[in-house]
Amino acid sequence: MVPGLLPAALVLLFALWCGTFAGGAGWAAAAAAQLAVLALAAAAGREWRDPWRLGSPGLLLPWALLAAAVVAWWLSPVPRAGRVAAALLPAYLLLPAVVACRWRSERARRWGSRSIAAAVALVAGWALVQWLGGAVARPSLPVGQHLHLTAWVVPLLPLALLGWRERGGWRLLAAGAGLLGVAAVVAGRSLAGGLALALQGTLACAAWLGSGPALAERAKSARSVARKLTLAGAALVAAALLAGPGLADLLRGRDPSFDARRVYWRAGWDAVRESPLTGLGPGATAWTLAAFLRPEPGVNPPDEAVGELHLLPLAAAYELGLPGAVLAAAAIALFGLRRLRERRRKPADRGFLDAGLLGLAGAAVVGFATADWRVAALPVAVAVAAGAALAGRGSRQSEERAALVGPGRIPVWVARRAPAAYSVAAILVLAPLGLAHRAYDRAVGAPRSTALRELDRAVALDPAFPLYRARRAWLLGEDAATVGSVAANPADPVPGDLRSAAAEAVAAAESGRGVAPLWLAAGLVTAWTDRGLAAACFERACALAPLGALAPFALLEAGSPLHDPAALGARALAAEPRLAAAGLFTDRPELLERSVRTLAETPGIDLGWRADLVGRVQSLAGRRAPAAAGRIDELALVFDRTPAESVALHTFRRTPWPARIGLIPLASEAAARLGGLPPATVLAGTDPRLFPPTCTGPFAPQALRKTLWKAW
Repeated sequence: MVPGLLPAALVLLFALWCGTFAGGAGWAAAAAAQLAVLALAAAAGREWRDPWRLGSPGLLLPWALLAAAVVAWWLSPVPRAGRVAAALLPAYLLLPAVVACRWRSERARRWGSRSIAAAVALVAGWALVQWLGGAVARPSLPVGQHLHLTAWVVPLLPLALLGWRERGGWRLLAAGAGLLGVAAVVAGRSLAGGLALALQGTLACAAWLGSGPALAERAKSARSVARKLTLAGAALVAAALLAGPGLADLLRGRDPSFDARRVYWRAGWDAVRESPLTGLGPGATAWTLAAFLRPEPGVNPPDEAVGELHLLPLAAAYELGLPGAVLAAAAIALFGLRRLRERRRKPADRGFLDAGLLGLAGAAVVGFATADWRVAALPVAVAVAAGAALAGRGSRQSEERAALVGPGRIPVWVARRAPAAYSVAAILVLAPLGLAHRAYDRAVGAPRSTALRELDRAVALDPAFPLYRARRAWLLGEDAATVGSVAANPADPVPGDLRSAAAEAVAAAESGRGVAPLWLAAGLVTAWTDRGLAAACFERACALAPLGALAPFALLEAGSPLHDPAALGARALAAEPRLAAAGLFTDRPELLERSVRTLAETPGIDLGWRADLVGRVQSLAGRRAPAAAGRIDELALVFDRTPAESVALHTFRRTPWPARIGLIPLASEAAARLGGLPPATVLAGTDPRLFPPTCTGPFAPQALRKTLWKAW
């Protein structure tokens, strides 16, 4: 194999398949990604002692960070969420050193920049073709969302442009990769992407100008200096054009994505204040953030599944605690300082070192827009950029690194075999989880008997993973999901599998802690066996998704003695007006009247919207119940209807598997009359205090004074 091609093959493999947002959710892709990273880590040899070449005593920083992550994982309320991350973190810490070893020689670095250019051109070109063909709204495929593509392109773009130093076709390849990469980032319309390109262009121009002739000789090369200044000025103008529009919208308050992120960041900071020392554990964000999130109407969609904080420093503090975040920042800062010192000492390949540092600088800027490093293509791209910065010094070995092994220190054979021993141990730890993932994928879309058998195997291999247990519970309680109403007659006999299904659904929700749909589904299944436990599940679902409609409506059907029925009805109608056409309200018109009156008298919702709702509901008076109305519409808790709103994909990184739980029949004609009225929870003027983490809140007094959900 031509030396230097391995890093490009790695980033391409992850960007096209096993490290993408959707593709990485499959068991084969996930297993391939883990094995690839662990196999490279096993080849680290003696580099593991100081993989980032920080020198003494800085070499302890990466391992101190690893220790902080392990402590955070051990004390996490959801340790299963971070088990894979804790097992793979040492491999990712070793990856820059392994990449640098592959690029030690000049020939390897030359082929490395060429292959990276080809990889960037292929991925960015693919993304642009999909976008221009109308398949996506922004360039995003194959990596995932547009921010994922940006976070992959930006670290690798300076390396791809190194081919400009060569002649002929390789220079054309570098230019094409640069144009395609910049076009993909710009078309993604990300402010962070534009700022990252602006920073990289500015730093590149500064480095280029600084590499010119000495001051005494510059008078003789005025034409060259003028050309450099002209190109640098053009680059700065282009940078301003890239970042200017998005920055202007942000300053004018016209950036809706920033408004949503402000809500995420407030929730993340609340979590950090609650657990500042150890955080909530690696990988815990998607499973726990909803417990701290207070969504705002018109800003956050109802029932939104938030998988990340969109701010890398805050995400590090959220998952690792403030000490872990400080250790990570110190290690990264020292890495940059060491590389700058090497740059002043005339490295073997200054361009390679500069390209790596520029890629890391751009990645740092993009980190203020996305922190979703569960998409493995992103950390791999950053690790390759870091490896390029390490490789720029060439093949020389420092005395400090040579002194790490030998007499009186770690024996050479131990130092060389330690990474391989770690990789084998990690594979043994991850193997049962991978087999469980495989069983789950086999169950997706399979016949009921086959799906139950595969889910039994998945739960046996990985009992702490919530989605496996929840799916099995829903299949066991399939009869309850098709009856049509959660309000079963207590005198009716309970179907045989429902009791075990209810226990399994509640256990799955408790394992996930902060995943609202699991609590709502647990309540819908449990309502057939234990109304009190179902009410507690619905109340917790309200706490985790306060803008949702199904939890208060299900609690109203379950008949909780702790809540005022009219207040529950008002909240459900505010979140979904079509529920006025449900059989519960048509059978109990007095309850509908009181609920609508409560809602109409509650300030904080647009007066015209309230008047419109009252008029539409009054027009339904005297109409037949759904059972006699002929055509029936349905509302239900729908899982994984589309990949964009998939709980399995965004929260658990698993293959989407559509399911409907707790069907609510609606009279079609009545639902059509109410369907043109948007929920109050999507109107920007709605007061968010009307939807606190209780199922009724200020709509009316209630006996339950505080939420049943309390952070751990």
